Amino acid sequence: GLAWQEAGEPKKAVSYYEEHLQQEPEDHQARFNLAVCYMDDRPEDSLALLQSLPIEARQELSVIILMGRLFLRLNRPELAVEVLEKGPVRTRRMDESVLAFRYYLGLAYKRTGQKRKALTQLRKVYAENIKFMDVAKELEELEDGNGE
Repeated sequence: GLAWQEAGEPKKAVSYYEEHLQQEPEDHQARFNLAVCYMDDRPEDSLALLQSLPIEARQELSVIILMGRLFLRLNRPELAVEVLEKGPVRTRRMDESVLAFRYYLGLAYKRTGQKRKALTQLRKVYAENIKFMDVAKELEELEDGNGE
């Protein structure tokens, strides 16, 4: 499953992860990886897998980010905010995972009409990496007053 996933073929990885989890249901990393594979075609199943992880696993930044992304994908930005605000909001460290965290939190704030909070998060991302995803476009929309 991991080989297919790393080769950019998540659909081919699914059956391997599912089979593995039937024999090793407590393999939380495999459950997370399967949730990633489900993300595009089966977002509700992906969320259910993530929500079934033990509390300590659900507090990992990668899980928080993925849950936030899934709620945004399901057009539930208020739930994305709720999940993402559990992340490291006050951290000054800015590695790729923190940039992603702040980016998705900014999008969730934007989609819930919290413009000031959205600007704060997206500006932090932009200050670190102006080419991160489409942060420049998102910021421009908010600063021009066209944000949702």
